[in-house]
Amino acid sequence: MAKANNSQNVSFGKPKVGGAVFRAPMGTPLPQNATDPLDDAYENVGYISDAGVTNTTDAETASITEWGGLTVLTVVSSTSETYGFTMIETREESAKVRFGDSNVKADELGNLSIDHNGLPSDMSQYIIESILTGNRPDRYVIPSATVTEVEETSLNSSDAKGWGVTLAANADDRIGGATSREYIAAIVDKVELALAEGDTAPKTNMAPEETQTLAVKATPSGASAPVKVTTGFTVQSSDPETIAVEGNVITAKKDGKATVFVYVANNTLSLEITVASAKAALTGARTRTAKTSK
Repeated sequence: MAKANNSQNVSFGKPKVGGAVFRAPMGTPLPQNATDPLDDAYENVGYISDAGVTNTTDAETASITEWGGLTVLTVVSSTSETYGFTMIETREESAKVRFGDSNVKADELGNLSIDHNGLPSDMSQYIIESILTGNRPDRYVIPSATVTEVEETSLNSSDAKGWGVTLAANADDRIGGATSREYIAAIVDKVELALAEGDTAPKTNMAPEETQTLAVKATPSGASAPVKVTTGFTVQSSDPETIAVEGNVITAKKDGKATVFVYVANNTLSLEITVASAKAALTGARTRTAKTSK
């Protein structure tokens, strides 16, 4: 049965608060969904003009005609994809996009020295972060891109100074040979944490070396019942030395407290966990008993 129309799927493409376009050196780890935290190597290029970001696909075709002039076959002979935006913050990160890493120098105070040497030759990878209606993340991952065009820079009293660039997205094996990959978070009405096995909530008290495999119970928009999933969300720890994270598995490492954060669709869940060894738990119990006896 075909799905009915849903106005929640109609959106503007607004920038993510705190940064919308990020750049990193080639080889930096790529996020695997719409909510994965970015590697520290990604640098925010600053505010983008109100024209936003444009994504364009161009294609060339070749046709075969028969004797009478009818087209009997048309094939796509080549395609290319580009992204365009104008950076309106004058800062080191945006200057490196426009002019290239080797042409931009910044001292400890932030003074910039920029050599205008035509188009930059650097290949870099980019992440574009957009937010759809309902705080729904929409992420574009561009593993390899080259600046192929730049806009003229105007200096006047009515327009913001900006560096406009066009990025040519290059095919990359890390995303199956595609030129970019878009991740759009689901619309969910209700989410809660669970364990992968059984139907219980995760424990808030753990012993060192104890593990828990997390799952998420979520109700997709328009659905009547929740589903339990073990993928499609991101887990982080406030203190990896106390609670380590690998995928959706958390492992207690040493006595202490840590908060586990789970990012799913447009929701953030948290779980505060106390890690205590048997010796620490026994000492705590004795202390409470002593206080009670007094």
